[in-house]
Amino acid sequence: GFSSAESLSQILDYIQTRSLSQDSVELSNMLPSEDSPSLCPHLETVKKLYTNEIAVDWTSLNNDEHARGRRVPLPTYAFQMEAFGPEQLESKYGKKESCKLKKNKSAAGSQKNNRLETVESWLSTVSFSQIPSLVSPVQNTQRSKMVLLLGGSGSTTEAGLEIEMTEMGWNVVTLLRGAERRRWGQSLFIVREGVKLKEDLEWTMQELQHAFPLMLPELVVHCWTLSSGGTEDASVAAWASLVALAQVVGGSGGVASHYLRRGLELRVVTEDFFSVGGEPVSPYTSLLMGPLVVIPQENPSISTQLIDIRWDPGMATVLAAELSLPPAPQDKLLALRPAPQQKQRPRLGARSACKTSCRVIRWRLEHTPLQHSLQDHADTS
Repeated sequence: GFSSAESLSQILDYIQTRSLSQDSVELSNMLPSEDSPSLCPHLETVKKLYTNEIAVDWTSLNNDEHARGRRVPLPTYAFQMEAFGPEQLESKYGKKESCKLKKNKSAAGSQKNNRLETVESWLSTVSFSQIPSLVSPVQNTQRSKMVLLLGGSGSTTEAGLEIEMTEMGWNVVTLLRGAERRRWGQSLFIVREGVKLKEDLEWTMQELQHAFPLMLPELVVHCWTLSSGGTEDASVAAWASLVALAQVVGGSGGVASHYLRRGLELRVVTEDFFSVGGEPVSPYTSLLMGPLVVIPQENPSISTQLIDIRWDPGMATVLAAELSLPPAPQDKLLALRPAPQQKQRPRLGARSACKTSCRVIRWRLEHTPLQHSLQDHADTS
């Protein structure tokens, strides 16, 4: 077993040295359980994912009889059929290339870090292409103007985003994490994490449906991923909440039937998770990207998108404009980076702008092994 003090890196290091079984895991078994309070829910989840042949029955996600038996890979796809030991590396890459892969960049590093570095580089192969700037947002009259903001990350971008979207006419409902479930007025809710998260999300939606009978948030902006704890903490915060949201929307009752008719946009915001320059990125991004890829396949009424930003004083304005439009189908992962500033002479008599904005370069994800893994699985099932 794994204690709560052990990190995902240690689990990765453990798993890559052993063979995987042919068993599968049901999603209900991967959520936090009151039976194992001593274990960190995230580590318990990852342990079950990595110690099985990453195939998951998503029946419990939709509570749909038609979904029974449908199995799809999850973000731990890199370990589905690979052991990543020295022999496997040598047979796959050749002896010379294998030695190069296993060589540590730091003379003081350990063999454990060598193996983990190889896993990270295999897991994180991504490439981005630059795409045109966003056109001026046009209001979609068919779209609900209520947005559910999963906030409280402490990020200045999140704070600015809430102000910007309010000024654009959105009814912003903020969802914070706390020790007790609570409601403050009609625009602030506090929910508990862990085993109570799904229950509290259902309660939040029911409260909103009671307060606004004809309108529910059809846009969810997930900013818990802007945690100052780095990519590991952000991915941990995202995993359980994304699955719980999908379960609430795909369940039964008035809330689920509303989203079945109207649909839901689930947009996750991260900061510097990905590099558009080709450098290796954290393996925790896979833990985050997995649900975003799989959930729309299991529940077509949910569309997902990840927007990775780099902090800039005007990024909140740009992000608000991006979120005001439905995401393009090909923009499942978008990276927004501030464009290099050109020095300009100040014009005499010119007034400074009231708002701080920035010019950004938009990048679109072109390739990830997860997409190929899903396609290969679909072709063989």
